[in-house]
Amino acid sequence: MYLNFPQRMIKIANKTRWLIILLVLLVIKLFPQPGIDYSQVYFLIVLAAIYNILVKFITWQDKWKNGKGHQICHAESTLDIVFITGIIYLTEGLQSDFFLLYFIVIMFASTYYKPIKCFLITICITLLYVLIGVLTEPSYRVILSTLLSKIPLLFAITGVSIYFSQEIKIQSEELELEREKLDNLLQRLKGNLKEIDKKNRMLNEIYNLSLKIGRSLSLEEELDIIIDVTRKFLKTDFTVINLVDEKSKELKFKVIKGNLSAEIFYADRGKIEDSLLGKVIKTNEPLVIEDLNKPEFQDYSYLINKKISSLLLVPLNIQEKTIGVFICGYSQPMELKEDELQFLILISSRASLSINNAQLHEEIRRLSITDGLTGLYNYRYFQETLTKEIQKCKRLNQILSLLMIDIDHFKDFNDTFGHQEGDALLQRLAMLLNFQIRQTDIIARYGGEEFVIIVPGTTNENALLLGERIRKEVEENIFTPEDKYRLEPTLPVTISVGIATFPNDAVNQKVLIACADNALYEAKRTGRNKVVAHYKSEI
Repeated sequence: MYLNFPQRMIKIANKTRWLIILLVLLVIKLFPQPGIDYSQVYFLIVLAAIYNILVKFITWQDKWKNGKGHQICHAESTLDIVFITGIIYLTEGLQSDFFLLYFIVIMFASTYYKPIKCFLITICITLLYVLIGVLTEPSYRVILSTLLSKIPLLFAITGVSIYFSQEIKIQSEELELEREKLDNLLQRLKGNLKEIDKKNRMLNEIYNLSLKIGRSLSLEEELDIIIDVTRKFLKTDFTVINLVDEKSKELKFKVIKGNLSAEIFYADRGKIEDSLLGKVIKTNEPLVIEDLNKPEFQDYSYLINKKISSLLLVPLNIQEKTIGVFICGYSQPMELKEDELQFLILISSRASLSINNAQLHEEIRRLSITDGLTGLYNYRYFQETLTKEIQKCKRLNQILSLLMIDIDHFKDFNDTFGHQEGDALLQRLAMLLNFQIRQTDIIARYGGEEFVIIVPGTTNENALLLGERIRKEVEENIFTPEDKYRLEPTLPVTISVGIATFPNDAVNQKVLIACADNALYEAKRTGRNKVVAHYKSEI
């Protein structure tokens, strides 16, 4: 705690009092005067020493804070005047050299009080000194001469002390102002250093984040890393990344971490436009909510019921298109700073980039395994998937069937109606086949007008039934009435189907495909528009 000028002088006065006590003891020991009862002097010295000890335990700083500092000054001045007056009275009265100790009292009084009060103290000292003369000196002439020589000196010392004391007080106040300015400067410097340290940590987190993200192509792994870094830096209670589902136009959770339930934003999923998250998507601007209890956020009271008090929401953008919202939440009201918002904006940019890269990667992968004309899986994907399915069958002792489908007389159709109609026929067949299979089945374009269907867990007999259902559906419904009227095909479009089952017909992938192909060839050879199983008769 910093002390003002009078406070510092009280501490100095306490030490000076010990010096006065020692000085008095030294003088009466070195220069003893006959006829003086020193026991009374010792008694006064003991009392002064006791006070000087007790004053150490007085919480005078608290009293000064409470506006009672004048009481301490009065006590100090009164004790010193009484003590010195007693010493003078007991040691030769007006002739005592201890009269000089009054000067010390006056000098300290000039620091405690205003000038008028200081002169009043001097007048009190004068009256006490006159009283000492009356009590100890029988000759009024001696009293008068002594007083005329010493009293003016007291007032002169008082004036000088007041002058220097005022100058010292002014300098002390100026130093106090400079000290306060320095303290403010130091506080600002400390604050700036904290901000610099925080921003350095932010940059380090972003740098480390970039290093970690570069090692992974999985979107889930990248978003997990981003959320972990965000929670560590911003100390959030929960963090959520929501992405816009383009088909349903809803916000759906991609990643959520924290102490609060993932259901907290459930109300936002079905009504983006009118929701808190929808507001961020619509404005494409960050939203900072330091206290959800404020009246302007009463429409989102369901969040308060979920023990959410503060939110920081930042849109995720890809080429000026908002694809989601990055959310940081706190269970208590928080004062969210600008640098924290900037950090989340930077992290959100990195998250958007990761999402975009992952989507591009997924699109490239989809294109690499998809037939461009029909939208079905291609030959490469079929081979990879069949390998995995056969391995699964071997491991779990299961079966699967393979259907190989070929359009009958497709070349004639192309020659008659043109390649554009031929492509349209392939697309219609792909759509029809998709409607006939289960979600667990895998359909692909094998090449040209040939298609294959992997049917896991299906026996040869059930595969024959599926093939027949598909064959019949193609024969009856491959063309709409409008197409039939427009094309007027001379021959109906039909398909032939060959079926093989693993492990009944083949022990490996290559043989299984060959068996299905042989069965398809048999269907073609025996008249087309048939379903033939390997080494089985047609249906």
